[in-house]
Amino acid sequence: MRIIILLLPLLFISCGEHELEYTRSQCIVKTEIFWDKNLTKKQQLKINNDFYKAKLLMWMNRDRLKLLIPHVSFSGFPDIDKQKFPKFMYSQYNDECENKENMLFIFLEHIKFYVPNFPKYKVTSEVVEPGIRTIETRGKKYWIDG
Repeated sequence: MRIIILLLPLLFISCGEHELEYTRSQCIVKTEIFWDKNLTKKQQLKINNDFYKAKLLMWMNRDRLKLLIPHVSFSGFPDIDKQKFPKFMYSQYNDECENKENMLFIFLEHIKFYVPNFPKYKVTSEVVEPGIRTIETRGKKYWIDG
């Protein structure tokens, strides 16, 4: 009886953990963004702000929406004075990485609902290595190479 009582906490501790399945690069998706060349600085900043507001709103309602919300990073910061907007968006998931392109497509369709003037885009199947020029999200509890 004492052995069962001693082993019971170990059972509950191990139930909460899951084995890591993916490397960070297996969970990253690269999206090419096609900005309207006629956008003003103000319009681009509004799109950018609306994107992050929509992402936060979706994150707060993720259970109801049944969405996995990715970490997002844009390729460098837009150089507003020279009208150079980021050409790529990098998204990184924590789970279900084998479905990352499809999950990102669904996420971006929701974004377009909240941000109707979000630019056109193309989700690529390119393998992306995490780094300063792409996305640097880390976490030993999510990825094998955390």
